[in-house]
Amino acid sequence: MQVTIAIKTVEQKFAGGTVGGNWIIDVAQAADPATVIEHYEGAAPSTTVELTEGDTVVIRGHREDAGGMILGPVATTQYQVGEDLAPIDVANTISAVATPGTRGGGARR
Repeated sequence: MQVTIAIKTVEQKFAGGTVGGNWIIDVAQAADPATVIEHYEGAAPSTTVELTEGDTVVIRGHREDAGGMILGPVATTQYQVGEDLAPIDVANTISAVATPGTRGGGARR
């Protein structure tokens, strides 16, 4: 069964210019999480892999810089492969960004 795996990304600031690097997604059987059965490395934070329906797998994903160092957190989840499962967005992180030159308050007249 084809399964599309996508890393939900969040913006973080890092020193330096262009980070470069790749996204890494590894899939392993839950019973043996150290043995990777599917591996993706590329420019997009998603990939489609062929998995066996009914299997329970562990999925790990992260981004690396051009030197191969991990940037930010490693996302991980356990997933049971099956067509009856639907992806649902849930809260992951929250951020607030100040916008210079903008004032709060009511409407001006």
